[in-house]
Amino acid sequence: MSPVTYFLIYLTSGIALHLLIPYKLFTDPQIAFIGFVLLIIGSWLTMWTDSTLKRYKTPVSIFKEPTSLVLDGPFAFSRNPMYFGMLILLFGFSVLLGSIAAFSAPVLFFITANTDFIPREEKRLAKKFEERYANYSKNVGRWF
Repeated sequence: MSPVTYFLIYLTSGIALHLLIPYKLFTDPQIAFIGFVLLIIGSWLTMWTDSTLKRYKTPVSIFKEPTSLVLDGPFAFSRNPMYFGMLILLFGFSVLLGSIAAFSAPVLFFITANTDFIPREEKRLAKKFEERYANYSKNVGRWF
């Protein structure tokens, strides 16, 4: 499955669990506002990442061969800014909903990203871009 599919499944599951188990961690509107801000930041980061990849004419999809090793824009501070943006979005939804159950979504996405699609992408990038990718991965963290 694609990372976007995982994102949508975890988002939907988090909302469903929130509705089934509506135990609230917090109800303060100021905290809900923080969730809204996180939604904006996560959306902005995913859009910035998408536009950076398109500028370099390299595919966003993990199922297509990368054509460039992108090192600037959001990739200057994260090797996986698209996934980091998705994680922030899921966390923002969880904060906005305020329930314990909703927090399962970002946790599951983080685990899946770290154990499934990020390692696969790293192997592909290391094979294709060799020393350039090795140097990049030494200097820039997986998430930030």
